[in-house]
Amino acid sequence: MGNIIISGGRLRTYCEQESRAAFSEGYIGGIVVSLILGIIGIIIGALGLRIIPFLSTQNIFDIFVFLLVPLINIVFLAVLETRFSCGDV
Repeated sequence: MGNIIISGGRLRTYCEQESRAAFSEGYIGGIVVSLILGIIGIIIGALGLRIIPFLSTQNIFDIFVFLLVPLINIVFLAVLETRFSCGDV
């Protein structure tokens, strides 16, 4: 950031680019990793350990794949839409 200020570059443009990069890193780091950990948990449940006592492994997998993953992606897209909308109608 200091180099941009010294060289006379546009600080606003730099911060906007870094903000976009932070959102993509947050998506990869937070959402995808948590989904992978959830799948690992389901696999452990399939090996005989019960994650949630009243649900079978197949039910947990169905909820995870058909409800949780799309819901997380929709919420993330809504956050991106509100963050990067220009406000023009």
